[in-house]
Amino acid sequence: MSTFFNPLALFKVRKVIVFGSYHPNNKPTLDYLVNYLKERGFQNTKLAIDIINVHNSKKTAELEAYILSEIEKLMQEVDYNIFVFFPSENNSTLIELTSLIKSPAFEMKREKTLVCLERNYNVSMLTGLIQKGKIYTFFYDNIIELCQRAFIFLKQNIYTL
Repeated sequence: MSTFFNPLALFKVRKVIVFGSYHPNNKPTLDYLVNYLKERGFQNTKLAIDIINVHNSKKTAELEAYILSEIEKLMQEVDYNIFVFFPSENNSTLIELTSLIKSPAFEMKREKTLVCLERNYNVSMLTGLIQKGKIYTFFYDNIIELCQRAFIFLKQNIYTL
């Protein structure tokens, strides 16, 4: 059966990367989302942190620049970028999203980018960026809603590349 008639075959080959704060309070949610998507066929789903090869020999400033550079490459190489924001968020996810929006390839990545905001997230700095970028966005109340909505987004956009 061709992948045109079998979306599950497409699920297996599409690359999905999840960005978010790896704070100990947030990491379990990100891990759960990755596993949820894998269990539903998106087997090529990973957290950004699991892909980047960090060199401990670099100084802090060099390391941060290196990580951002690696993340920027990753965002271009994958099929879908999912950004998850938490109320206790540090600014790393905002920086990653901004980097993608400002990249020359963003027009091609726009329909394959999803921003997920926990209901209590203060969006004041993010609102203009999201509206200007015209990015798919939703607010979620719990981990189940986050996972279900992310899965629906991927499923609905499976044929766009």
